[in-house]
Amino acid sequence: MKKTILFSLALFWFAFAYSQNYNSAKNYQKGSKALEKKQYQQAISLLTLSINENPTANAYFNRA
Repeated sequence: MKKTILFSLALFWFAFAYSQNYNSAKNYQKGSKALEKKQYQQAISLLTLSINENPTANAYFNRA
């Protein structure tokens, strides 16, 4: 019984962590594309969302 509960909690935790990482990566890609198109306000907004969900050096560098 305890193993089942522990497995369920672990599965829930991994699903939650993966969905945050996916959203962060998606926002980073959109922000980088907006930066290439010189749409700076949109790029800053998307990269900030990415940083709030999963801070990475690349996201900080592109936002700067």
